[in-house]
Order: sequence, then structure tokens, then C-alpha cells
Amino acid sequence: MKHLWLTLIMFMLGHASPLTADTQTDSQPQTPTNSQAIGGDFTLTDQHGKPFRLDSVRGKLVLLFFGYTHCPDVCPDTLGKMARVMRELDQDASQVQVLFITVDPERDTVAQLNNYVPFFSPSALGLTGTPAQIRAVVDQYQADFKLNKTESQDGKTNDFYTVDHTASVYLLDRTGKVDSMIPYGLPAEHILQAVRQLLAASEAPDQPRTASKPDADTPAVALRTADSYAEAEQPDRLALALHDLQGQPYSLQTQAKPVMINFWATWCPPCRAELPALNRAYQQLAGDGLAMLAINVGDSSQAVSRFLQDYPIDFPVVLDEAGNSMKHWPIKGLPTTIILDHQGKLLYRVSGEKAWDSKAMLDEIRTILKIRTQTAG
Repeated sequence: MKHLWLTLIMFMLGHASPLTADTQTDSQPQTPTNSQAIGGDFTLTDQHGKPFRLDSVRGKLVLLFFGYTHCPDVCPDTLGKMARVMRELDQDASQVQVLFITVDPERDTVAQLNNYVPFFSPSALGLTGTPAQIRAVVDQYQADFKLNKTESQDGKTNDFYTVDHTASVYLLDRTGKVDSMIPYGLPAEHILQAVRQLLAASEAPDQPRTASKPDADTPAVALRTADSYAEAEQPDRLALALHDLQGQPYSLQTQAKPVMINFWATWCPPCRAELPALNRAYQQLAGDGLAMLAINVGDSSQAVSRFLQDYPIDFPVVLDEAGNSMKHWPIKGLPTTIILDHQGKLLYRVSGEKAWDSKAMLDEIRTILKIRTQTAG
């Protein structure tokens, strides 16, 4: 049966009509216009025909993905990456559950899912339901999909059609809350790092979490100077290729003052939540000799431009559509913020949403800059 599925997948890759750009909606994401929380519990039917409740895997991390079994490229690629993640986790794989939710319940029957999903990973679960149930869960996670059905000359609907769908992988914590959303196209190593980070964070609750809420009274992390970071954490920032919103190359040239860099994406709820506070912090820190830069990871220039029309910021925004910056520093989750000194050395790094314009955070940043200035002097 595995060989049959491999043959079918290769056939579809070679003969299916190409998917539209909307299929990978993370490249052009739909930015929610309200603050409603993403995710939540649901009940669907698993690949064995039994009811499945999300709360039945409480205590585990969840890698959740919306797709369909006739998908020619994105879905098998993503499921293959998640299968690799599960293999690399080894014994820790028992703490992670992969969920594949079909957006094409008409064709993706229980039997179809049971033949397809285990091909990639024996422990993964395929989930289906009525069209109304599927749409409810998709909306709950602020995702989207569109069935591209066409009619033949005799007026009948063609059996083969593609589906445009959100291609992010949702990483849920042990309580079932969405911790982060990983865009399509990033390597399996990135998913693995995000999972390992969250596994470690859930074992040590005082560790910063990727989607943590801001704490206005408590500094993000203990103060560290550049010399306290290992040499491996000091990559050459000039080697990183970035582009501005007009598609022109952007280089992180060595400059006479430190720079604060925020890694974010429009599909990342805590990223969107903290950017206004970060902009207010920039306005207050501009006189302290600190430059600021936002590196968007995984979005298209059109998506970022649309976002900035609604949420303008005063400092430069550059693009990293391939996600190379995540590996360059390295960055394990979004949002992440770092501070580099004027020579490009890493002074500070923290993950998760922060109240950047709070007195505690502003004081901490100024302390970092003051200590580094004294050290350099």
C-alpha cells in the first residue's frame, strides 16, 4: 500500500494542474482584523471512524496542518517534514501528536485518510468531518481554503480539482493553545527547533515562551553582554541577504550605533500584537543612539505592504521570504528580538511578545546600551 501511495503522489506531482498562488496562503496571508484568539478545542472524526476531541491529547504538543490527500505538492511535502521531525525527536516523539485536518471531506473519506496519513508517519492522525464542521474548525484557526471545482462539457463536476488552502503548520502547546505558526517553505529543521524549544519551555515554566503574553513589570531576560554569548552565536550579519519592500537588496552594514532587530510575520498573532509597542519604544529610544529594524520572515512584499497600511511603523522593514535569517542567528520562534552592537556582536536576544514601551523594558534596553558603551570605551 505504501508503494501505491508513493506512485500516486509522484503521478500527481507530474500530471496535476499547478496550484494557484493562493494555495500557499502564508506567502500572502489573510491578516485577522480583530483580536480574537486563534485556535481552540474541536471534535472531528479520525481516520479510524472514531470521534476525536482535541482535548484528548492534552499534555502533548500538537503539530496541526490543514490539507487534502489529492494535494500535489504542499501537503505531501509538509507531512514529509513532520514525519522527519517525529523521527528526529526519537523518544520525545511520544510527547507530540501530528494532526492532518482535511479541507476536502467530500473526497477524503475515513478510508482515504487511513490509507494516506500513516504512509508518512504511523502515529499521525487524519481528521475529517462534515463540510460545516471542517469550515468551523478552519475559521476557528483563522485559516482559509477554496475548492477549485470545474464542470466538464456535459455539466458534471470534474472529480479532480485542486484546493487553495492555508499552508502554515500550527504548533500547539500542552494546554491546546496555539504557540506559534510555522510558514510553509521553512525546512524541517526549523519545525524541529520550534518543537524542541516548546518541549523545553513546558518543562521549565519560567523560560520565555514563543507566544507568551507581555509582562510590563518584569524584564524579558537576565542582562547579558556580548562577551557572554558563545562565538557560534555571533554570525556575520553582512553575509545575510535581505530585500526591501521594493525588491532592492538590503545589507546590514556595520554602523556607528547598535541596532535592535525584530523578527516577525503577519501570520503570527503575538508579532502583530507587539509591533505597535515596539514602534512606541523606537520613538522613545531614538535619542539613545539605537537603530531599529524589522525583518519579516516568510511573507510576500504585497502582504507586508498591506499590513503596514493598517499598522504603520516608523523604522525600516525588510523581507526574508526564504527564512534564512531564522537559521543565520539562529532564531527558534517568532517573534524574536535581538540587539547587536555597532560591530555586529549579539548583545541581547529574547523570544515572545513583550511590552516594549513599558518602563521595565525601556530601562533594560538602556542599561544594555550603557554597559556596552562603557565596555567599548
